Amino acid sequence: MKRKMRTLIFIITVISFSFLIYLKIQNPDTNLKKFTKENMVILLANTINQKNNNQNTANQTIQEICAQRGAPFPLQNPEITIFKSRRILSLYEGNKLIKAYKISLGENPKEDKNIEGDKRTPEDTFYICQMVKNPQKAHLGSRWMRISYPSTEDAKRGLENNLITKNECEKIVEAIKYGKIPLQNTKLGGGIGIHGGNELFEKGKNQTAGCVGLNSKDVEEIYDCVKIGTPVIIKS
Repeated sequence: MKRKMRTLIFIITVISFSFLIYLKIQNPDTNLKKFTKENMVILLANTINQKNNNQNTANQTIQEICAQRGAPFPLQNPEITIFKSRRILSLYEGNKLIKAYKISLGENPKEDKNIEGDKRTPEDTFYICQMVKNPQKAHLGSRWMRISYPSTEDAKRGLENNLITKNECEKIVEAIKYGKIPLQNTKLGGGIGIHGGNELFEKGKNQTAGCVGLNSKDVEEIYDCVKIGTPVIIKS
């Protein structure tokens, strides 16, 4: 009986270890040391759902997906959510997931953006504040969507840490209040957006300077679904 129990424990241990390796491969920035049984289950479910969604929608147009899910087309209330650890950008119509896309991030993808030149992708709730077709810079690919970084919280942090002046902080807060482009040339950095051009770089690498990168086909599809003011939520 004891021998059978030891064998069973060994099998469960091997399965659990394999399960953790699978999750780490699917979610490379995941800190497995902090895992509980509950969030293991959640992450596995999300990973499976995401894969199923990607497989089911990869070759479908947004219009076809909307028809299947009872969502309006063109989208009326588009929203973008980005999970940095999973390298996934999800396009929503209200609370309905429409389609998910693989992305690349800044060369330092795990941490929140702090200052100019740190090559980090910021985390907060932003909005699209500029849209450009066929931008002049080749590395941006065929579409550019600037997001409203630095945010109000970034401005307050910058002022507290003496990175920006009170006048710069006030200008950023004012721009955010009216849905405009916040100051882009302070020590907090700027020029963060969603763009194409991923096919120009080595597959699977984080090659941006803090932006969210996609291939041209995907970024053009997203571009046609969003508008100035579309919320962009970036999470770790």
